[in-house]
Amino acid sequence: MAYEPQPTYLRHLLLSSNKQTTFGTALADANMTYRSRFDGGGMWVRTAKEYFSDAERAGKGHPWPTVRQQIAIDTTFGGQFDLDDFLAGFLPAFLLHKVVTSGVGPYTHTFTFDPTTTRIAPVTTVYAEDLAAQQIKYPDVVLTSLTISGAEKGPLQVSFEAIGSGKRATDPVTLPALPTPVYLIGNDTDILIGAPAAAASIKERVRGWSLTFVNGVVMHRAPGGGLYPTFAKIGLPRVSVQLSVAAKDTEDIETLFINDTLQELQINTNSGAAAQLNLKLLNLRFIAEPAAEGMEKIWNLSADGGRDVTKGAGNYVEAVAINSQATYLVAA
Repeated sequence: MAYEPQPTYLRHLLLSSNKQTTFGTALADANMTYRSRFDGGGMWVRTAKEYFSDAERAGKGHPWPTVRQQIAIDTTFGGQFDLDDFLAGFLPAFLLHKVVTSGVGPYTHTFTFDPTTTRIAPVTTVYAEDLAAQQIKYPDVVLTSLTISGAEKGPLQVSFEAIGSGKRATDPVTLPALPTPVYLIGNDTDILIGAPAAAASIKERVRGWSLTFVNGVVMHRAPGGGLYPTFAKIGLPRVSVQLSVAAKDTEDIETLFINDTLQELQINTNSGAAAQLNLKLLNLRFIAEPAAEGMEKIWNLSADGGRDVTKGAGNYVEAVAINSQATYLVAA
């Protein structure tokens, strides 16, 4: 029997710059304003259920289960984006959790980890249309990991993982107009390395780079909470780095590694007055491994967020997004 094939281009995803006022209560439709473009085959939402079973209990007279009782529900998300102006602020907002905004169109948003002020993570709502049959609003969503990477051309790439409370509601939302995004491009990215406060550009030598952010967020469950968690709890925030850098006639990279020299790293992308993202690690020491790319010597640099990236006088890490979005993390 024939069926109607469902192409992935019919999928839709709506995001909001707002955080929820109350855990467990989804944002109103009016707040779901950002209609994203995404990898239709790579984006996923999974609802998992946990059950109690008496399969290994004695007293039944047989080895098979007779009880299957639901005890928990969880939601996980993941996927890839080409990084645009709105996402340049949305993603660090719901991964790092603290923002200071200045300016008036374009706006400058400075994001940092702030685990000492509160251990409760802000959450938002995601709306997903998985073809015509599923129109679901997922509350209580927060990112748990984010990798931003770039090459010599094309949009910066983002992969992410997120979690939700497991709650979901069939709640159709009228799709807003499809925006015209401004993508942040690898062609427009400058990479700077050097002593703290004295980093200098090495962009001509860079073959590729990635920064991975994690925040250790977990959903908190406690007795009496029922099937769903009661809030999102911040864990150990970390940032890790990968860089591929061409060697030159004087082995400056090896010298940094051998001497364990403290460095500052900046990755600054400027694709327009309202499409910028500046990433800065103020204190790190690189691990360097030699490799070859064709006939050319390459240094693969890395810095582990739990060991090689340290906190000095400034922030552990800063992400500064400049765009036309006025606010992030405003409760609604």
